[in-house]
Amino acid sequence: MHIRQDVPYSEALKGSINSKFCFIPRGKSGWSSRLFRVLYAKCVPVLLNDDYEIPFLGLFENKDEWLIRWPMREVNDDLALLLRNFDSDVVESMIKKGEEAKCWYTWTPATVDSQHLELQQGDLDKVCPNWREQNAFLATNKLLFYKKRVTKASTRTFYMPDPITGKTLYVNEDFELI
Repeated sequence: MHIRQDVPYSEALKGSINSKFCFIPRGKSGWSSRLFRVLYAKCVPVLLNDDYEIPFLGLFENKDEWLIRWPMREVNDDLALLLRNFDSDVVESMIKKGEEAKCWYTWTPATVDSQHLELQQGDLDKVCPNWREQNAFLATNKLLFYKKRVTKASTRTFYMPDPITGKTLYVNEDFELI
């Protein structure tokens, strides 16, 4: 287990490929490719970065079925013992669900890009069979679609949960309940 040291990329890749669980510690910047490398290495991601927000996580209904999020300050022998005690069928199921998620992180080349024609003719199908319907470009568009502004003509522009019942309350622009 490499936790408190910087591991060269090639060694980290070899370790990921030969592991059932792969740690994703905090990096030196706000962005890291560790999650993506781990998904393609076919191991369960163990995210140890308390502040890292996984891209496109809103698209996954089963995020807690392929990913382990663990507090960085709590990395100790207990974590290793816990991971060793996972049932092998559960681990295989998590890896399979991670396999399904990985294609959302694949950026496909433009169709006019003749240098990458082999990807459009089937090579990418081996890695991500559903890449035409499940890729990073579509994920970005899907999440942006959910963020679109509702027209001001709508009477249900603002809302919040009722503090007592939890049901949705709608308010108008004057903050009066509708």
